[in-house]
Amino acid sequence: MIDTHLHLWDTRRLSYPRLADDPRLNRPVTEAELDVRTADGRRVVLVEAGAATAHALAEAEWLSRLAQEHAGVHGFVAAVDLTDPDLGHALDHLQALPGLVGVRHLLQDTDLLITRRADLVAGLDELHRRGLPFDACVRAPQLAELAALLAGTAGGTVVLDHMGKPPVGDPDDLDRWRGDLEALAGLPQVVCKLSGLPAECWSPMELDAAFEPVVGHALDCFGPQRCVVGSDWPVSDPGFDWCARVVEFVPPPHRDAVAETTALSIYRRLG
Repeated sequence: MIDTHLHLWDTRRLSYPRLADDPRLNRPVTEAELDVRTADGRRVVLVEAGAATAHALAEAEWLSRLAQEHAGVHGFVAAVDLTDPDLGHALDHLQALPGLVGVRHLLQDTDLLITRRADLVAGLDELHRRGLPFDACVRAPQLAELAALLAGTAGGTVVLDHMGKPPVGDPDDLDRWRGDLEALAGLPQVVCKLSGLPAECWSPMELDAAFEPVVGHALDCFGPQRCVVGSDWPVSDPGFDWCARVVEFVPPPHRDAVAETTALSIYRRLG
């Protein structure tokens, strides 16, 4: 199995502004955790965790070192700014780092999908030319905007993080999420990461009630061949093995695709 979404961060060395107001997460989560998270033989993709812009390259270099030193790390997804006029130079540097398998620009809680659409399209087209997949992290109200953006790109693989963060606490908003997710799935370059639901739920009971309707809808929309699994640990910490539960929920003939083979086809490690 490949857990395609695991976070590590070292708050002693790097700055992570988005963790500052969360006592549960604002602590070092470092390579010592890798032995625990890969003890059963699974591999992990380390995903950038929102380091301050000035520390983004240092974070990528640290994740690259872990990808070289730890057999359980399949690769890492680094932070980029798709609107950076010097994006090509930044990507040259990142692609020289062993273990790079993709990049991410956090779009949630920004208006970039509207105000900088042309720049994002240009950035995504550059990723496509280089064969780099893009992790798209947006909230449910942004799914339609993301679909509009991707419809204007040349192609390239886009991985939707956390199923678009379904708003499980609001029935009307959840209905909108269902429709917007189905529309996004109509774009063949988009793959869905079955991850992040625990972080959207307020209680174990809410998570238990939401699991089958939400994960089932994502599977129905994209099909198992276009889905991968990720724990989103430690942001998501449901108290059970999320990846194993998701894979067990998938019909047996398609479990290998969700557990590993689709991830291998997307996150291709070259170094």
